[in-house]
Amino acid sequence: MSEFGDTAPKLHNKLMGLLRHEKGGRLLDIPSGEGRLSYFLNKAGFEVIAADIDSEVFKISGVDFLKCDMNNILPFRDNSFDHVLCVEGLEHLENTFHLFRELSRILKSGGKLFLSTPNILSVQSRIRYLSIGHHAFFRGYYANRDNFYTYHINPAGFPQILTALEKAGLHLDRLDMNRIAPAFLSLGGNIILRLFAMFIRKMTYLKEKDEYLRQFLLSPELLFGEILIIVCSKIGTKY
Repeated sequence: MSEFGDTAPKLHNKLMGLLRHEKGGRLLDIPSGEGRLSYFLNKAGFEVIAADIDSEVFKISGVDFLKCDMNNILPFRDNSFDHVLCVEGLEHLENTFHLFRELSRILKSGGKLFLSTPNILSVQSRIRYLSIGHHAFFRGYYANRDNFYTYHINPAGFPQILTALEKAGLHLDRLDMNRIAPAFLSLGGNIILRLFAMFIRKMTYLKEKDEYLRQFLLSPELLFGEILIIVCSKIGTKY
C-alpha cells in the first residue's frame, strides 16, 4: 500500500492490516485529517463516517464528513457504530477519560475501537524526558502556537490509557506498534537504549506489583515501539 502518506511510518498500513480481518459495518474515522484512511476503508467495504475539527483539511469525496470537536460530547447516537478508528487523536485532547467514555458510548456492544498514539514509555522517550523535560513527539514541531488544536498536549502513558479504557467499558484485545523507534537503528543508539532497557525491565519487575500491567510494561511494543496501536472491544453498556 505504497499510496498511503502515513501520519507516522507504517502506521496506516498496519491499521489497514488489522481492519482487513473485520467484517464490514458502520465505521467512524475520528479525527480523519485529510481522509486517507477513510478513503481506503470505504473502498474496503466499510460504511465510513469521517469527522474532524478542521473541515477544510478533509479532501476525500464520496465519504460523509461531519465537523466536530472531540473535547466535547460527540454528535452521534448511543450504540451507533460497529467500529471506531481514532488515529493520532488522543494526544491532541484535554481529557483521556472523557474521550474513551464518548467512544464507548457510540460503539455498539461488541464493537471495536482502533486507537493509536505516541508511545511516551519507549526507552527513547524516557531518556528524552530525563534529558530535556519532555517526551518524544511533544513540544517543538508538535506545539503549533498558531493552531492550538494541532498541539500535542496530552502525553498519555499506557497505565493511564489502560485505566481509562477499563473505566469506559472497553477491553484491551491487542497491543501493537507501527515500528521500532528509529533511534534503535543506529549501532550506537541501539547499544545505549538496549542497555537502558535492561535497567527498566529490572526496575519494572521489582517495583510493579500488578502482574497484568507488568506484562505490557515489559513488552517490546512499549519498550521499543514508536507509535502504540491499541485494539479494544466494548464489553458492556455502562460508560
